Amino acid sequence: MYKSIALLPLLTSSATAQTPGCHPQWRSGTSYTGGSLVSTTIYTTTTNSDGDEVTTSEKKNFECQTANEAHCPQYDPAVPAQQAGAWTDEGVCTGTAPPPVTSAPTTSPTHPIWSGAGCPEEWVEGAEYDNGELALVDGIVYRCSEEQFVNGWCGNGGYKPGDSQHWETAWTLLGGCEGTIAPTGSPVFDPARDQFGCPEAFDEDAEYEASDKVSTPVTADISLVWQCSSDVHEASYCNQQVPGNEFKQGWKLLGHCTGTVAPTASPAFDALTEVGDGCPDVYDEDATYEPSDTVAVFIPDDLNGARAVVYQCKSDVHMAQYCNAGVNFAPGTDNSAMGWSVIGSCDGTIAPTAAPIAFSGPCQWLNGTNTVDIDAWDTADLATYEKGTRVRKGGDVYKCKGYPFYLWCRNPAYEPGNANGIWADAWTAAGECAAV
Repeated sequence: MYKSIALLPLLTSSATAQTPGCHPQWRSGTSYTGGSLVSTTIYTTTTNSDGDEVTTSEKKNFECQTANEAHCPQYDPAVPAQQAGAWTDEGVCTGTAPPPVTSAPTTSPTHPIWSGAGCPEEWVEGAEYDNGELALVDGIVYRCSEEQFVNGWCGNGGYKPGDSQHWETAWTLLGGCEGTIAPTGSPVFDPARDQFGCPEAFDEDAEYEASDKVSTPVTADISLVWQCSSDVHEASYCNQQVPGNEFKQGWKLLGHCTGTVAPTASPAFDALTEVGDGCPDVYDEDATYEPSDTVAVFIPDDLNGARAVVYQCKSDVHMAQYCNAGVNFAPGTDNSAMGWSVIGSCDGTIAPTAAPIAFSGPCQWLNGTNTVDIDAWDTADLATYEKGTRVRKGGDVYKCKGYPFYLWCRNPAYEPGNANGIWADAWTAAGECAAV
């Protein structure tokens, strides 16, 4: 049977006068949002009484559905299955629709200029924000929550400052700003974040380890203090990125400082109540702890060689899981409060020095490519020990940790390998070596 195709406009001249104009043609990939108006031609094929296929066309307007606006740039309203997933049929149109009437812009709310100096950097979705860190959105300054863990939401798009349903959970509006955050005079720092002395200045050629601290100058007298992440994976960025890098990788801002850090003479135990009739077992990273278990952590004391702080694993079964989460959550570390609570101090004595080593002089140790001589640990050499120094005790090799822990490498109470266990705060086991 012969079949003809006829394109028959459906609109009559009388209907045209009452038909709305057509909006711009839908184009694949165009940025459409909820409420966007487009038009496209719809083709319909039917069979007439003679058995011939007849194709008719009509131009229609469509509105992008707000709930499905993400699909509007790809879903063609001319395809029935795609049309239903993103577009609302607004009916037949003809000609060209007049441009939409633009209402007069509303006046944006104004906020008083905040008390700080200048404007911080723009908020970046997906970035990591520290507790109390500032960000700028549309000329308004916001401060990331200082509550523990909440700062993890500050870079989430669902918590964008001032422009999301839950932003007030993570951010505090401070006010408008002018200029830049870098002041021309001396900056004003929050006294609560004073680190009381500056660690060594950041050195691009140095190698940094988890929890290392560095400083970067702001003025001739004031510097910012940064700490390398305690997470061993994130800490790898500390040797790839500078503190304050735009990707916020590796380094965490702790606060500001003046002067230099000096080792404290001894901790102030007077503020801690003595608990128990002696010290509990020394913390052991390989042990398994339960809620309410107690441990001792020895720290230097000029008068007594070492004193102990008593920590207790939290009674909450969920928080107590951190007591077995490894060295990054050990008592006395930056993350210890996750699972441990300080409950006081205890009396204890340093265990006797280990038995004499089986041989004297240096030993030979393979550093991966070459054999090097490693000298024995000696109290006469304490002042020379620094980050990366290797010493031997018997046939065991120990490596001095980075700043600020290397300061303890110079304290005889931290003799590597001693039974008291505190040596691990200053040294790490680095293998074995053979006598020369």
